[in-house]
Amino acid sequence: MPDRTPARPRRRTWHLVAAAALAIALAGVWNSAAERQRQQELKEKAAAYKGVSATNLSVDGVSIQTGAKWNDNGRSAVLSVWVNPREKPSLVRIESGDRTAQEAPRPNEPGIPMPITLEVTVPVQDHYQPVRMKVTARGPLRSHQARHRTIEFHSDRTAFDAKTGAKLKQYYSRLL
Repeated sequence: MPDRTPARPRRRTWHLVAAAALAIALAGVWNSAAERQRQQELKEKAAAYKGVSATNLSVDGVSIQTGAKWNDNGRSAVLSVWVNPREKPSLVRIESGDRTAQEAPRPNEPGIPMPITLEVTVPVQDHYQPVRMKVTARGPLRSHQARHRTIEFHSDRTAFDAKTGAKLKQYYSRLL
């Protein structure tokens, strides 16, 4: 008599293969979407990059033109100030990190008064890294301690007062 035991059904693994293929396809689509978004963010950042930022400040009654210019190599930024000699400051100093530049003009020096121009070069990691500069000044009639403001410059032509967070109006300087 023939054996009437039912044959074992074959295992069908096609549904496992299909699920694995679907998972791989979804992972590829998800990675592709994330990559597209990252590329879009980089494009927007690059479009906003100008490499300069400049603003006018008043510190202790002295009008000061300040600026930052990022070098093309992306390794440094030059921070600068310019003060008209008619302002007659008794002290102008800039600081960023461990870099400092200072001038204390003599009030009755003979000859044509020259503008005060100070610069410091600071290292940066890339073109988009903001830089901070502390600007210190003392007016001509002041006998007290000098006052200061700290400015944060961004390479997309924006600058902020570091103490208040207020955005400062940009000045398109001839120094830059």
